[in-house]
Amino acid sequence: MKGFSTGRTYPETLTEMEREESGPDEYQMRMAAELAGMRRRGERESARGRRKEGATASRKRFARDLDDNLHKMSHIRGWIALGRFLGPLLLAAAYIYSITLLYPDNFATVYTFMATFAFTPAGKFTASAMAPMFGTWQSALLLGTIDMLTGLFLIYNYDLTHKIPGVGRQLIKIEKKGATELQKRNWIRNVAFFGVVVFVAFPFYGTGSIGGSVVARIIGMKRWRAFLAVLVGAYGGTAVMAIFGASVAQAFRTNLALGVGVSIAVVGILTAAALLWRRSRIKKRATEPSAEPGLAHDADGKTCGDAPAQPFEQPAGK
Repeated sequence: MKGFSTGRTYPETLTEMEREESGPDEYQMRMAAELAGMRRRGERESARGRRKEGATASRKRFARDLDDNLHKMSHIRGWIALGRFLGPLLLAAAYIYSITLLYPDNFATVYTFMATFAFTPAGKFTASAMAPMFGTWQSALLLGTIDMLTGLFLIYNYDLTHKIPGVGRQLIKIEKKGATELQKRNWIRNVAFFGVVVFVAFPFYGTGSIGGSVVARIIGMKRWRAFLAVLVGAYGGTAVMAIFGASVAQAFRTNLALGVGVSIAVVGILTAAALLWRRSRIKKRATEPSAEPGLAHDADGKTCGDAPAQPFEQPAGK
């Protein structure tokens, strides 16, 4: 057993007796086989180590790529959100500036009609007064674009608009009114797109692009469909009112008596509609429990908080 005291490798530790019994050729073959086995085991260990290192490197590379992609996506989402916010505002600024270029002599009059359309209860009735001066289709285009841009901003920045001081509370009131109107006119849900178009086109208080955007939100329409409905309703409603105004003006020019008669009929219809609406509101208030303005109430009429609750659940996937 001298071989074990020399510190040599296993194939070299065979005793002299084993060498004599096996012969020189067989001994060399056995030693070669042992060396080959050791090489194979070493290669397997090396391959296993390389695979482990490769798997670790692959996991690190995947984690690094995933982090880079998420970082890029967060930047993309941020740019998209910024574009949704600034896009309608830039379009509105460009539109307002273009008025001074298109109407250099009458831009003040156009701005007056636009302000009346946007900030007074007259709404789409402004198109009837504007049409005799600027034509039917120009009036419809000028005023309908205001409705379209308002709807565009509101549809794509709805949650942000809720956080604007003062505007958010008014938006909640419009939401409650829209929910009430949907309860009365459930057919709007059944024909969602057409219903929003009609809601935007109606020249009554609480409708228009703001009310239509709220109704589209309550129904759960996709943003692009909601914007398309607001677009059609905005231009369609202003076009109808502009045609009506131009027709009345033409009646005055053709026959004064006919024009006066049409005007009296229109004023009478609008007055009757306003009186009926006021009467229905008075009856509704008389049947409802008294409530302090600006407070939400439960089923027993008790105040529940300072701000009204949301009348609908926010739809997923905006």
